[in-house]
Amino acid sequence: MISVSANADDFDDLDGFGEDEDEFSVDLEEDLGPEDGEPEAPRWWDLDGSVAISSSINYLSHDSATDTDYTGVSRLRTRLNLELDVDLPYEWELRVDPYVWYDFSYLINGLSNFTSQVLDEYEWEGNFQDSWIQGPLFDDVDLKIGRQVVNWGRSDSLRVLDVLNPLDNREPGRADIEDLRWAVGMAKLDWYIGNHWTVTAIAIPEIRVDTLPAVGSDFNPTPPNFPTPPKFKPKSFENWEAAASVRGIFQGWDISAHFAYVFEDIPRFELVPGQLNPCTPFGSYIQTYDRLTLAGAGGNYTFGSWLLKAEAAWTGGFEFACVDGK
Repeated sequence: MISVSANADDFDDLDGFGEDEDEFSVDLEEDLGPEDGEPEAPRWWDLDGSVAISSSINYLSHDSATDTDYTGVSRLRTRLNLELDVDLPYEWELRVDPYVWYDFSYLINGLSNFTSQVLDEYEWEGNFQDSWIQGPLFDDVDLKIGRQVVNWGRSDSLRVLDVLNPLDNREPGRADIEDLRWAVGMAKLDWYIGNHWTVTAIAIPEIRVDTLPAVGSDFNPTPPNFPTPPKFKPKSFENWEAAASVRGIFQGWDISAHFAYVFEDIPRFELVPGQLNPCTPFGSYIQTYDRLTLAGAGGNYTFGSWLLKAEAAWTGGFEFACVDGK
């Protein structure tokens, strides 16, 4: 699996994303801070936040697989984001990043017109994204524990090395890049060697997987009465994931090597022992997640106003429902 991309630094990597959204934000620190002329006293905490409104309109008449009419306003979401940073003793720091949103389009169109799965996934949500504590263990060793996002990949759209955090794919192509990855509970140890090299070791006890479109949504073609096999997700703290990397950063370029022992974030069908072949209409099967092993490398190189990004990886452990021994 290989991806290579090049772009000029005059272009914004985020251009074109979120242009169908009407959004505004409020800086709590600016609005709630001291008045002009008053000295700002040093403090050990900092609270930031934003309020955003995003909307979508479907102008082509169409129904979902459950005959729900998604024409018109299909999204009118108000979201509140908060970010609390706390300075702790001995150069440690704490961050808590909660959020909550509600989508008023379901009230506007009538809650009874949507499946329970859609309302559970899309009507409202409250959760934590980044929630961690970090600080130095020694002069050249840092530890970070808690829910966090570790993006190994060089590309925003192709996931070659970026395998540690699952994705929010409930609305493919609609999620902001900042909110696309689910934060995962992990312990990350960084060892800084000299001025250029960093060795990282990661232990991941929390297992989270991709969130896929719900039955009845505009992004799921599954009929309402189609039998959905049960999912058997690995249990947190019983099935750990692990990862490690070595990265060197130099003038105008960087290079890194990566290793990971993780679970696939998208389930596959697996035949229940003793039952019929799942490739026949009478098969009995479940959804399970494969254990994967990854070894790869990536790098960036700048020349003039151009940036070259490259990453490659070998991934083993994939299995398939209808191939013997695979």
